[in-house]
Amino acid sequence: MGRKFLVGGNWKMNASKALVDTLVGSLNTASWNPDLIEVVIAPPAPYLDLVRSKVKKEVAVSAQNIYFEKKGAFTGEISSEFLKDLGITWTIIGHSERREIFKESDEVTAKKVAYALAEGLNVIACVGEKLEEREANQTTAVVFRQLKAIADVLKPEDWDRVVIAYEPVWAIGTGKVASPQQAQDVHAEIRSWLTANVSESVAHATRILYGGSVGAKNSGDLQSQEDIDGFLIGGASLTASSSSRRSCRLVSSNFLFGNNVRATTSAALPSSLSAPLTNLEKEIAISIPAAYSTAPSPSQSYPQKPFSQVMKEAINNYPTTAIAADDLVQHPTELFGAVKKSNFVAKSVASHEAQTIPSVMPVKSYDCGIEVRSSSVEEIMKEKMDAYNSAPDNADEEDAFFVGDMGEVVRQHLQWKEMLPRVEPFYDPVVIQTLVNLGTGFDCASRAEIETALEYGVDPSKIIYANPCKQTSHIRYAGSKGVHMMTFDNADELRKIKQHMPNAKLVVRILGSDGSRSLCNLGLKFGANPLLVPKLLAVARELELDVIGVSFHVGSGCFDAKVFGDAVKAAAGVIEEAKKFGYEMSMLDIGGGFPCNGAPGLTFKEIVDVVRPAVDNYIPSHIRVIAEPGRYYAASAFTLAVNVVARRVVPRDGGSRSPSPSDMVDSAVYADAPALDEHPAYMYYINDGMYGSFNCITFDHAVVTARVLSKNGVFSFQNSMIEDEEYPCSIWGPTCDSIDCITKEGSLPELNVGDWMYFEHMGAYTLAAASRFNGFKKTTIIYTNTHQH
Repeated sequence: MGRKFLVGGNWKMNASKALVDTLVGSLNTASWNPDLIEVVIAPPAPYLDLVRSKVKKEVAVSAQNIYFEKKGAFTGEISSEFLKDLGITWTIIGHSERREIFKESDEVTAKKVAYALAEGLNVIACVGEKLEEREANQTTAVVFRQLKAIADVLKPEDWDRVVIAYEPVWAIGTGKVASPQQAQDVHAEIRSWLTANVSESVAHATRILYGGSVGAKNSGDLQSQEDIDGFLIGGASLTASSSSRRSCRLVSSNFLFGNNVRATTSAALPSSLSAPLTNLEKEIAISIPAAYSTAPSPSQSYPQKPFSQVMKEAINNYPTTAIAADDLVQHPTELFGAVKKSNFVAKSVASHEAQTIPSVMPVKSYDCGIEVRSSSVEEIMKEKMDAYNSAPDNADEEDAFFVGDMGEVVRQHLQWKEMLPRVEPFYDPVVIQTLVNLGTGFDCASRAEIETALEYGVDPSKIIYANPCKQTSHIRYAGSKGVHMMTFDNADELRKIKQHMPNAKLVVRILGSDGSRSLCNLGLKFGANPLLVPKLLAVARELELDVIGVSFHVGSGCFDAKVFGDAVKAAAGVIEEAKKFGYEMSMLDIGGGFPCNGAPGLTFKEIVDVVRPAVDNYIPSHIRVIAEPGRYYAASAFTLAVNVVARRVVPRDGGSRSPSPSDMVDSAVYADAPALDEHPAYMYYINDGMYGSFNCITFDHAVVTARVLSKNGVFSFQNSMIEDEEYPCSIWGPTCDSIDCITKEGSLPELNVGDWMYFEHMGAYTLAAASRFNGFKKTTIIYTNTHQH
């Protein structure tokens, strides 16, 4: 059973008999489903008995405060005996106004909480920070201090009757507004603190209310947040309904404000909710989020059918190869979402079980606002060139563009499954969704990547948080979303994980190599020396953490397949060593560094010929083996086309010297110079560069090759339609920075302004790290799927 949504109305020092009649009358004539929503109202003390006698039984009545003595010389205080005698079952304690105006300390608040619970009352315990504390980045420090004071006086069984209310005092009556994400972040921090300092079961069960300013504009977004389990509302609980000025309502369109109340259980919801909504349900539009029957779309309305049914119907209409349609259904939120990146760095981790892969991936499956075509890459390139030639003054047709072929992703996946069947391959949204549909999991490096994977319906159990050194809040976020598998390579990380996610499933990352055989030596930053791993395992055992596996990464751009075999052997040693500490490891992650088809250097087959026997010889058959083939899937799927936006002619001595910045000569001025006519060389300026898609040259040591796509209107893609003499050239990006040089020394036929070049294998580490430096926008993508060709 999940956490029931709680709506609390704090009337503060506002009441009269007439107002009581109005508010209670509205509540008594309204209806809502008590299986979904619990309503608690807190009138001023003199009106508690009146309200309790008039309001219907579905509404609980609460005091606004209580003292920690039963009776005596405590003028103006409220005793638990008074409340119980009146049938009051709740009390608010530690409200920000009690703390600020009446200077009630953490200790006094905690003492009141303990006393109220001992007297059998339910407690709404308030915590929160002031504006100056917020601006000093002291939010969690203040909230955790307040929580600790309360937790220190409670017994485990007390938590069943405690609700936490987070009050961002800085966002109450100050003109500042806490965004739903800011509220969610603090709520998630509170739940993580409860996990680490009380227990996981308490953290899961305890309701955390939002007690900041709640209005019609923000309530829907607030209540949809994962860790916001209700509202504690002040003034809004006394405001007239926006749909009716005739009465005041506690629970009204100004209270839940016409948005979906989050369902509170993953079990079947009451059948009564399928009936027509009435009264209050009509006003606040209570509905069952599709998350409890299908996965929610981040940008579209909820589908009428479960996603699995939609997928099955689509797949079953097309020929399939080996497997059942069920295996392809991964419950993504939608087939494809808005384009964010060309190469999302969360790597794929595909299922090694039998899969169904449509021999023709239907275009209609990409129903998400992104057009995914079925044309070949060449056909799309030709179409774009024809459009440009027919309207050269159209600025949109002049822009650089990618063609992303999802068919190449599918072909790479099929090749992987054929050549490395035991290793599970564990991106740009369309790439992500294609891999989700193929049954992959994901390797994520940050909170943002985890969020993206979850948006596309990836099960949290199929995500590994593979960053050995993580931000603390990101650890807590991962835990709150059920992403428990993560890597580490040092003792400090273990202690951090123990504090913030003690139930994590840990994977120790070891040095895969000395880095000498790879272009990108990741071992400089991550990976424990295998000789030091026993010490880390000893720390993990002392902290009572669960270590389930070992991982390595030999480095990107590896050019020696033997390194993979050596790393597998070293990992096998760690798996055996772990047994001495009581760990029976169940997983090996062999990392990335796998090349795409057609890339220069080491081939995928050469790596397979080493990895496959090494895994079979050294790794027990019960060990799950995964990998992180990001480049392998994405690189060859994307081709970049760029326009020549400017050109300069460069003088050379005897035709031997390549163009350089110091040699720049304006071709319009020196067009008749004999030396230029005899030995021309060119500097070409294109509309993408090192600050954009070509950042891969700097960060990934990529080697790119320019080819002619269109010259003087003649289309030439992957053929030799252009057979003109080639001349030395350099290629430059569009920004004002002199380091924006893509190729210093190249050779191409003479090109003019308006001609086009293309670059293949541009899917890896390109748009993912691109910027908008100097105001140049990121290059757009045209998607196609040639798996059917």
